Formats: sequence, C-alpha cells, structure tokens
Amino acid sequence: MTSREVPSESVPADTWNRWQSRRRHVRVRFHTLAGASLDSDLHTGSPRRFVAVETRDLSMGGVSFYSPEAPTERAILLQIGPPDDTVLILARISRCERDFDDPQRRFLIGCAFERIVHRSAQPMGTSS
Repeated sequence: MTSREVPSESVPADTWNRWQSRRRHVRVRFHTLAGASLDSDLHTGSPRRFVAVETRDLSMGGVSFYSPEAPTERAILLQIGPPDDTVLILARISRCERDFDDPQRRFLIGCAFERIVHRSAQPMGTSS
C-alpha cells in the first residue's frame, strides 16, 4: 500500500482507494477530542457553545469527526489542539449524516477548512 492507500477501520481497502483517488489531499486517520461550535453566530464571529467531538480523519484541506448532535449552521468553528496551543478554525460543512454503524449513533460530519481564526498559547475562554 502507498501513503494514499491507508484504509479506514470500517471501510474496505478497495473502497478507500477509490475515495482517495478522488480527493484533493491525502487523508489520514486522526483520533483526538476537539471542540466544535455547531451553532456559532457567524455574523458576529462568536461561538455560542462548544461541544466535544471525536475526530476521525484529517487532511490539509479538512477534517471529519463524530458529534452527538448535528450542526445548525453550514459554517462552524473548530477548536483543535492541546490546552496550551489551541487553534480556532473556521470550517464549512460538506456532509453530515447519522452513522448507524456507530454504537452511539453519532453524526459523522465532514468539513473543509476555510481559515484559522485564532491561535493562542492559552485556551479560549480562560484568562491569565
């Protein structure tokens, strides 16, 4: 297998390879907890609240993750990184579907990165 042929845990290798050949960027498995503001007020740029999500895979152009709820906006804010180096990224939803193979029946959400909104040596919402 080449670096473009890294099968997902639940997707057969031939299907994964076909999907990868259509992608602009190579996608790799990336499992971590992140925050997603699925109902941001994007007119003011203020996140209303962040929910914990579990990332599934990552590429230079976007990320997919599992969420207990569906987004209410097409554009969302993602909070990724360790507490001492948090990055806030504006992303656009490209797909959202309930994953019935997931034991928790979470939503699988795929999104494309738009831009980095904020990068901090301190988590958002904390003061020194």
